[in-house]
Amino acid sequence: MSSAKQIVGQVLELPEPERSALAIALLELLNGPDPEGELSPEAFRDEMVKRAEHALANPTLGGDWASLRQELL
Repeated sequence: MSSAKQIVGQVLELPEPERSALAIALLELLNGPDPEGELSPEAFRDEMVKRAEHALANPTLGGDWASLRQELL
């Protein structure tokens, strides 16, 4: 069985559209499908790009993963 790191490495080698489709499928597994059916894969991708650009443009917002994880657990 592959480790998570190996799988992530393989996923990162996929073309962007395939990575996006995989991300959507994984989120649906975790959260269930959108009950309203309002968010198309394209809309989801656009929203993720917008959020990523915002996060990259504002690196001081938020906190580090270790602190957040400690708060949540």
